[in-house]
Amino acid sequence: MESRLLTTAMVLVILATLHQYWERLAAGLGLAPDTAYSHVLRREDTSRVRADRWLEARARARHNAVTVTGRRYGETGAFAAGEVRAAAFRIPVAAGEQLRVALPMVAPAPGDLLGELYRARGDRWEPVQNLRHGRPVVMPAAEEQQDYLLLLQPRSSHAVHYRLEISRGGSLPFPVANAGVDRIWSFFGDARANGARLHEGVDVFVDRGTVVHAVVDGYVRTTVNPMGGKVVWLIEAGTGIRYYYAHLDTIAVPHRVRVRQGAVLGTVGNTGNARTTPPHLHFGIYLSPRRAVDPLPYLQPPPERDFLLVDMPATRPPVLGQRQVTADWLNLRAGPEKTAEIVGKLRESSTVQVVAAAHGPWKRVQLGDGRAGFVHRDWLTTPVADDRILAAGDDEGQADSDLFTRPRE
Repeated sequence: MESRLLTTAMVLVILATLHQYWERLAAGLGLAPDTAYSHVLRREDTSRVRADRWLEARARARHNAVTVTGRRYGETGAFAAGEVRAAAFRIPVAAGEQLRVALPMVAPAPGDLLGELYRARGDRWEPVQNLRHGRPVVMPAAEEQQDYLLLLQPRSSHAVHYRLEISRGGSLPFPVANAGVDRIWSFFGDARANGARLHEGVDVFVDRGTVVHAVVDGYVRTTVNPMGGKVVWLIEAGTGIRYYYAHLDTIAVPHRVRVRQGAVLGTVGNTGNARTTPPHLHFGIYLSPRRAVDPLPYLQPPPERDFLLVDMPATRPPVLGQRQVTADWLNLRAGPEKTAEIVGKLRESSTVQVVAAAHGPWKRVQLGDGRAGFVHRDWLTTPVADDRILAAGDDEGQADSDLFTRPRE
């Protein structure tokens, strides 16, 4: 008996070493993580059946990926022992936004779950980074919209459960002291001069004399002109991106000096062609002298972190599995909210596989044909009170009446 246990332990050590070896080799050769791990599986299984099934599951998951459209998404999910399945999330990120992805918990062993982040490059997905348990991945803001794909898949035959956090947010501090995006009342692209031109920035309406700050390190150029009134241009060091502060009441920095992020540049006013409007800061971003971009995504609050409030012990996996629909009709939605697109309708007694508990009252489910989406927990059989993830502020007692629709008689 002791010799059998010893042999089993040695095999596990060898397999773990192989996994690490192929990961290092993949990094050295530039191989995608799935390619590296498929090599491991083929070495372990000479019939190649397991490796092929593993890669097929990834392809299905990519094809049926759910799209994360909200500013944050969280779930607790699980893979059963011996289950060959993957989960995929498509994440569109606007120009100027940062993306944060984290696996704050993977059990029983952090190495049992392979998490990979990809970025769209034309018609293919380019590997970006592997996710490590407890080490968030933060993707910096880009000048154009980026589409990301997150893949989760167990790399052992053991059961594994996890918690996942995805959040998007701005990449710049807000330029006006003690204010936020709720004070932006005029937006990029609004018509100006009876439609003769478009607004190339956002207007932040606050009291006259409110301080404005440098959003990056750079050097400043000051000017006064009939349109912008008292103006500060902040040119970012290294990138040359220009940040435009207009209609200032006062300018607090000399012309052509270097400043650090957070430095006071001046105060809000209504100079220039804004003299008939309430005091406000016109704030613009120019990637090049004639290429203005919408500042709003840049100025959103940064990506949230640690936002899940979970009402179950960290060591306990969620109660998932097959459920049946109890409503006459149940909407399958693209996201965990009642405003999300309806991607399908499920009849009463239809069977779904609950694969994760999303934030609030939502379950992420998979259908027999491979499609994935979200349904409200109140219209599934055997609801379990302790397999939910609650986000701060969620009202778990309110069912989504839009999800329960009866046919017209």
